[in-house]
Amino acid sequence: MTRIEQHGRNRNSRARPASRVARRGLGWVAPPLLVFGAVLAAFAILNGSASSEDAGADASARAAAGLSSTEELVTELEAAAPDNPNGYTALGDAYYQRARETGNQAFVEQAAAAYEIALSRDPGDSAALAGQATLALTRHDFRGGLELARQARQAAPRSQAPYAPLVDAQIELGQYRAAVRSIERLIGLKPNLTAYTRVSYFRELQGDLAGALDAMRHAVSAGSASPENAAFTRSLLGKLQADLGNYGAAKRSYLEALAIDPSNVSAAAGLAAIEAGSGDFDSAIRRYRALVNETGRPAHGYALAEVEEAAGMDAAARRDYARAAMLTEPGVDTRSEAAVFEADHGDSAEAVRLARGGWKVAPSVSSADSLAWALLADGKVAAAERFSREAMKLGSRDPAFLFHAGMIANAAGDGARAVRLLSRLLKQSPRFGPLAAAQARRTLQALTS
Repeated sequence: MTRIEQHGRNRNSRARPASRVARRGLGWVAPPLLVFGAVLAAFAILNGSASSEDAGADASARAAAGLSSTEELVTELEAAAPDNPNGYTALGDAYYQRARETGNQAFVEQAAAAYEIALSRDPGDSAALAGQATLALTRHDFRGGLELARQARQAAPRSQAPYAPLVDAQIELGQYRAAVRSIERLIGLKPNLTAYTRVSYFRELQGDLAGALDAMRHAVSAGSASPENAAFTRSLLGKLQADLGNYGAAKRSYLEALAIDPSNVSAAAGLAAIEAGSGDFDSAIRRYRALVNETGRPAHGYALAEVEEAAGMDAAARRDYARAAMLTEPGVDTRSEAAVFEADHGDSAEAVRLARGGWKVAPSVSSADSLAWALLADGKVAAAERFSREAMKLGSRDPAFLFHAGMIANAAGDGARAVRLLSRLLKQSPRFGPLAAAQARRTLQALTS
């Protein structure tokens, strides 16, 4: 048994020119409160959360060692780490990059163990603390990630490493003023892929999709020698293009991502969504089924079932809805995401319970949207409307947010607001979902006829 494996079993838990993007700003000035908007997941949560695009194994380290892959770098670092003062921090980064590349949770555990060994040698190792913060965010432990990121920043205030998890945690916890300051500091330290993706995400949250797209193009141009990171950034670009209704451009971005990294899950899911939206149900079903078999993620299972339902395959849809409900992501708090699926296809009371739990641990606009939708499903229209306005306070133009807010406004009897939101949605993203887009059109037609 290696030292890393042994430690993992016995560990205890711790606590273009860039100036043009910066001058444009994040688009937030509006007294008395900053005006914002919210990925992931989508990205974060999309989009599993896009916590640390170029965290992990440093491409320059691979090149310097004459290595072509992170797998080879891991092997080299495992051998060298005990005698290298920063060896376990570098090894933790490499393990985390392997987790991103393979989806294998075991590498996350190995990364955590490596960071703990690094911190046992040097409690002030900022890079190891930042690595731990990133791992906390992948588990959706946003408060724990925030505290670790703060410790990392205190240890090395001029290092960029702590600021990526710091920004992500602040956004997920609804600390938008603080996130603005951290993003400014991040891009001031080093305008690279990490910085540009945060600028893009924050603009997206504010509803500035054109600005988000511009910043994401800068992120793509900044580049990464890691195929996984380069592909992931292109998949984020594709998602923004799809949200703006630029489906041809989005498809090209997803295909570019898959050409770089054929195993990129985000790009494959993006292509499946475009196929479903265009009515190519057979291709979408094949792609989603392959993703379910590969990842076991509930989101892919529900997406598969929804496409089957849209295609009139009722028996298959019922079967796959039931299967999706049984899928889990071990070690990750996905209550807010699960609440939306439960509200659409399951028990509305359970949806509210899940969504309230998600809101409690991460009071962001994303969790407010999930709670609003769950409350509507449970017949609590007034409460749903309150949380819907909370979700929309930053001006989000995320298609799911617009759909939920429009349907909630309709249920609350606010026809003018419902027409405004659903019209904006269908003009911007007419093919955003195989079931929801049709529902939005029917509702809008009923309101305007």
